[in-house]
Amino acid sequence: MGGALAGLWLPRPARASASEPGRATIGGLEMWDWRDRLPVRRTSPAPEDLHLLTWDPERRYWRYRLRNQPITTAVIHNSGTPADYSLREFVAIDVSQTERTRYPECPYHFVIERDGTINYCVDMSRCTWHSSRQTNDYAVGVCLMGTFMGNVLPTDAQLVSGRRLLLALRREMPFLRFKPHCDMPGADTWCPGDTWPRWRDRILPPPETNQPQPRNREFYSPTGRVARG
Repeated sequence: MGGALAGLWLPRPARASASEPGRATIGGLEMWDWRDRLPVRRTSPAPEDLHLLTWDPERRYWRYRLRNQPITTAVIHNSGTPADYSLREFVAIDVSQTERTRYPECPYHFVIERDGTINYCVDMSRCTWHSSRQTNDYAVGVCLMGTFMGNVLPTDAQLVSGRRLLLALRREMPFLRFKPHCDMPGADTWCPGDTWPRWRDRILPPPETNQPQPRNREFYSPTGRVARG
């Protein structure tokens, strides 16, 4: 229990500047920590979205609210952008979109770049808009940069890093499930791409055959404590 509590949502390390990432470790896996360092939307949200957000007085913007359900699922996405976009370019596009879905900040908790770099973008305690309205509260978003349609696959480095990240998350949340975005309830999408069946087995960890089943529906909650239902 102590290990899971220590690794789930780490205190932010001191940062050199607002634009430079720190380092974070989750489940023994080290990665870049971009939390509170990426571009955000500065305009007012739509009135119907206010219940999904909370005001951040320090950074002065409307950000994702905290979860109200325990995390049970990690959802795999593709970014739908050219694979050579930088992380900051990708997030800047998402927060500047003018259509109805206007992301206040990066929609994914984790983003894996083409060279395999793992970026922790939004704290896992936050309910980001990455899956569907009925599933975001219990889902963590893991996004691979690129558009994996036709004959386009993630790079070997992305697949290796993706599996390492999913394994690290399962070390913290032993009952975590893994699903592609297209298989989530309420999701009408090809994400993470129509080539998913060709690389699915390279990113998904093997099933935990010796993992005991949760008693009384035990799952790790956003506070790091075990929730029983």
